[in-house]
Amino acid sequence: MVVQIGSNDGKTGDPLYHWLMRKKGWSGVFVEPVPFVFDCLKETYKKEDRFIFENAAINDGSKVSFYWVSEDALSALPDLPSTWNQLGGFSREHITSHIPELKPFIKKSNLRGLKLTDLFERHSLKKIVLLHIDTEGSDFKILSQLDLDRFQPRGILYEQIHLSEDEHSQSIKFLQDRYALFDLGNDMLAISKDDDRGMKVTLKSIQSLRQPYL
Repeated sequence: MVVQIGSNDGKTGDPLYHWLMRKKGWSGVFVEPVPFVFDCLKETYKKEDRFIFENAAINDGSKVSFYWVSEDALSALPDLPSTWNQLGGFSREHITSHIPELKPFIKKSNLRGLKLTDLFERHSLKKIVLLHIDTEGSDFKILSQLDLDRFQPRGILYEQIHLSEDEHSQSIKFLQDRYALFDLGNDMLAISKDDDRGMKVTLKSIQSLRQPYL
């Protein structure tokens, strides 16, 4: 089972898309909070009944205000980078700090929140092979909810570029006893130290891999 938090449309810039389309025996749970992007996500995988979709935000379980960019922005600003619709977050300033011109197109939705444990229980997840988190800055808040005594994915890929210095250090401490960590620039890859075969396969498949972090 693959769990992806912050799936976007499931394809644009997604490191898992082509892999999942080849691995027909794999199932997955995809979480995406932005309403129209969530619809695109379901459209991407519409022929795949092995996947589950959740339109929610992973947090402490409370309802939350989520800011995202309206699809009207693309027609008004045709030169937007392809990642424009990936800038959603819990802060309006997170979006405008990347592309100030998007300010008139920022929308707010009140979303239901789910704890990571609630997500797992909701779908009766017993074993997770890969956990992928890409949430524009909330990555450690989500990662820290993972019960490593109960769930120890073979691989964890999370976005580190938007983490504070303290959150970055905490994420390393959280994983380093059980995982080998590899700095991929924007992301951090963690491979279970108990899964030698999985490590070899993963390292071989990621061409941009840098030197081990720890």
